[in-house]
Amino acid sequence: MGNRAVLCLRELPTQKFSECAVGIYLHWNGSPSSIEYYLKKTRKVMKGREGDSEYAKARLIGVINNEIPGNLSLGVGIVGQMDYDNGNNGTYVIDCSTLTVTSREYNYD
Repeated sequence: MGNRAVLCLRELPTQKFSECAVGIYLHWNGSPSSIEYYLKKTRKVMKGREGDSEYAKARLIGVINNEIPGNLSLGVGIVGQMDYDNGNNGTYVIDCSTLTVTSREYNYD
């Protein structure tokens, strides 16, 4: 069906999964290695602006957009309106102040 995942973008490491958070939907690029690659690349872009979670969200979306060609397989919206319990990689909770994964939800592996 895909290699789906949702990234739940949070402001602080203490914040948990929330259906109200900004999210990124990935259809074919949701594996742990892909997510870590996007985060690592975004950390490089954000060098010198670490901790600026609002800019980090935008830059993460931009990095992912630049890596996925065409007009499919990438969406941005509110987590609760996405397929966050997707039967593939589930949802990664991302701390945007550090651009790290703090937890995973709905991952049944």
